[in-house]
Amino acid sequence: AHQPRHVESRQRHSPALFRRLARAGGIVSYFYPRCVVLLQPVLRPEAAGSAQTLSIPVIPMSASFTSDEPSRADTAEIVIPFDSMPFDPRAIADMRVAVYMGDVEDPRVDLTSLNTGTARFVGFADTPAVDFTRSGSTVTIRARSYEGRLLDTRFSRPVLDAGGPLSALVKSIVTEIPFYADLPIDVQDDTPLATRISAKRWTPPERATVWDVIAALARATGQEAFFDRDRLVIREPLNASSERTRIVAQGYQIGEFSLETGFKPVFNKAIELTAHNARTGKPSKGRYPQDAALETLSFPVGGDLDDAALNRQAEALWKQYYRRVVEGRLETRAMKDAEGEDLCALRAGDALFVRSWSDSPGYVLGKSAAQLAAFMTGEQTPPGSAYSEGAQWVSRDDADKLSKAIVASDQVAPLFFVRRCTHTFDASGYRLSVTFENIVGATDG
Repeated sequence: AHQPRHVESRQRHSPALFRRLARAGGIVSYFYPRCVVLLQPVLRPEAAGSAQTLSIPVIPMSASFTSDEPSRADTAEIVIPFDSMPFDPRAIADMRVAVYMGDVEDPRVDLTSLNTGTARFVGFADTPAVDFTRSGSTVTIRARSYEGRLLDTRFSRPVLDAGGPLSALVKSIVTEIPFYADLPIDVQDDTPLATRISAKRWTPPERATVWDVIAALARATGQEAFFDRDRLVIREPLNASSERTRIVAQGYQIGEFSLETGFKPVFNKAIELTAHNARTGKPSKGRYPQDAALETLSFPVGGDLDDAALNRQAEALWKQYYRRVVEGRLETRAMKDAEGEDLCALRAGDALFVRSWSDSPGYVLGKSAAQLAAFMTGEQTPPGSAYSEGAQWVSRDDADKLSKAIVASDQVAPLFFVRRCTHTFDASGYRLSVTFENIVGATDG
C-alpha cells in the first residue's frame, strides 16, 4: 500500500534548484542539466514514524542505462553526491528511479519539467549503496525496469481460465505480486484467449516466471508484451519499435565501429521496404521475393525512392543476407542522428541504418570505389614508402570487383536492429554504445 504510484511526475522544478544541485558536482550545460534523475524513496515506518514516499530530483555525477533484449530487464546505474540525497539504505523500504536525458540545445527538450517525453528509464532500485571514501562520499543506485521483479518471481498456478478478456487475465497474474496492484495495462486486441486456442483453460509453460507467462499469453494471441516505462503494453508486433529508423554514419555520428559475420538457417521471409515519394506525393513500396505466401518483414526507409528502386533494394537485401548474420558494435557521442532525430531515445529492437562508406572524406577511408581500387593495386602508394618495395598488390580486375562490392554492400544492406544499447552520461559527456545485427539474426532466421 505504500509503494510509489505508477505515474510520471509532471512537477516543474525551478532553474534555481538545478543551479543549486549543479554546485554539488552534477552534470550541467548552460545551468541546465542534460541528465536528471528523479528518486522516489519509500521510507520505512519504523525509521520515519510513518510510511512516506518522497520525490527528489537530483543531478547525477554519472548515470547510465541499458536497453536489453525482451527476455531481460533494462538496467540503470546512478552515482550521486551523498549531500544531494543523504540517506541510510537501512531507512529505505523501496525506491522508484526515473532517468531523464536529452540534448538541451534542442528547443524541444526541457529537463526543468520532468515528463514522459524525456524519461529514458523507469524502474526500481534493487541495491542502493552508500560509499564513504577519503575523496568524497557517494550514493550508488542500481535499478531494473519493471520487468525485473516479474522475472524474479516464479509463476505457481498450473492452469488459467482463458474465458475472459486478455487484459483481465493479465491483471489477475501481475496482481499476485502486490507491488503491481495499480499497474496500468494497455491491450490492443483484448479478445479472450479461449477464442484463439479453442479451449476454456490454458496451461502456462513449466517452471516459468511471471514475465514468461505474460509473454507467452501475448504470443498466443499474436501480440507482444513489453513495458513502456511504467505501463505494460500488449500489442501486435511491429518490425521496428520506433516510429522512425535512425541513421548514423562512420566519421560523423559513429566514433568506434566493428562488424562480424556468422551463419543461420535459410532465411524464408519476404522483405518489404516502404518510403514516401516526394515527387509523386504517394507512398512507394518494394518487395522480394514476390511470393505472397511468405511471411513479410516490412521496414520504413528514407529517401525519395520509387517502387522499382525499392524492389531492387529489397532483392539485394534478401540475396545478400538470406543466410548470413551480420553483427556489429558502434559507439558515438552524438545525441542526434544524421537527420537530427533523438539518439537518447534509442532502445533495443529499434531499426538502425548504419552507413560506413561514402565518397565523402568523413567516412571509412573517404575514397570512391575507383580510389580504393587504385590503393589496392599500389597505383597511389608514394614511392619509397614501407609498402612500395616488393609488395604483392591486388590485380586491377580483382581490385575493381572488390572495391565495387564494398561500396555496394553499404548502399544496399545498411539496415540493422539494435540488440542492446547503453546510454551513459558522466563528467566527460554523453556516450552511446550499441550492439546491433541484421534482420536474419534479429528475427531468428
